[in-house]
Amino acid sequence: MIYLTKTHVNHPCSKWVRDSKQNYQWLYDLTKYLNDEYKFRYNKDVDHKSWTVVKDLPVPDIPNVPMTRWARAMPDECKIGNDVVESYKTYYKTKGKILTYKNRVRPRWL
Repeated sequence: MIYLTKTHVNHPCSKWVRDSKQNYQWLYDLTKYLNDEYKFRYNKDVDHKSWTVVKDLPVPDIPNVPMTRWARAMPDECKIGNDVVESYKTYYKTKGKILTYKNRVRPRWL
């Protein structure tokens, strides 16, 4: 049996995912795709533990409304207008030295 404990309950992204079933579904799908990427990059036949936990969770009882505005959990100086993609690119450029790429070409924007 897997026991889950609450963590980062008030993180902006945690709040965002609880705003809408569509937000939750988007994050669920992302977790699946990240698991696929993990298996590709590291030549694994088994799932990452995060996907093992998430894939069987029941859909939470949260509002069934369209996706809401993306949360951006980063310093204000990284935020580029309302553009979440450019904001995260800017944020990850500040983290460039810790990013590694296995079996993938490093993105040009980095």
